[in-house]
Amino acid sequence: MSDPRLQILGNTDPDATVTINGVSVLVRGDGKFFDQVALNPGVNTFTIIATSRLGKSTTIIRDIGVK
Repeated sequence: MSDPRLQILGNTDPDATVTINGVSVLVRGDGKFFDQVALNPGVNTFTIIATSRLGKSTTIIRDIGVK
């Protein structure tokens, strides 16, 4: 069996930068972004930060549990 994976999808300003757990993610011209991350058994915490070109940032933290 392969490792479980989670797709993280979202929308932001096209000029913003996005990181998921500190790793930069490509933001498309329409502001959409996505990444696929591996899940480990137990609780997996994901921190998503979008930062505008003016330096304002928004942070979302989500916990995903895997048996």
